Amino acid sequence: MSNKHLPTIEYLRQRLRYCSDTGKLFWHYKNLNDFADRQHGQIWNSRFSGNEAGTINKKGYRRIKLDGSVYLAHRLCWAIYFGEYPSSQIDHINGCPDDNRISNMRVVTNAENCKNKSKSKCNTSGIVGVSWRDDIKKWRAQIKVNQKVISLGHYEHFDDAVKMRKSAEIKYSFHQNHGR
Repeated sequence: MSNKHLPTIEYLRQRLRYCSDTGKLFWHYKNLNDFADRQHGQIWNSRFSGNEAGTINKKGYRRIKLDGSVYLAHRLCWAIYFGEYPSSQIDHINGCPDDNRISNMRVVTNAENCKNKSKSKCNTSGIVGVSWRDDIKKWRAQIKVNQKVISLGHYEHFDDAVKMRKSAEIKYSFHQNHGR
């Protein structure tokens, strides 16, 4: 990932305060000399200084607008806390995209991040990777690893399909929260 257009860590720390226990970012007071006119600065400080920064997008992630550019809050939190931007993706361990506590975030590859996904809203069986095949009247178990779907077989009993799926999650090192 290129850090070419990212604000420096020092600048982030001047503009934002990160509370690692709550995962929240707050705006710092801005020097009035940073504004073209003093009145605008006073208005900005009275409206934003000390308040939580950012808004939540449609996917549930907090976004922060800083000097005309928009950044994902979890990446800024990581940078402020560790003094460097994350080298890859950030996984929210509990699946809540706005829970930016440092204890809830880890740097992962895309493949690792795919092993800690929540259950799809379309899921009808209640278990990721287990579905009913009406054409053969059996439960299908499958798992997706590195963009490839691996068939785990077809079963007459739901519990057998679930056991195969859970075994495969262990075999392929899926996160324990996968499918929550």
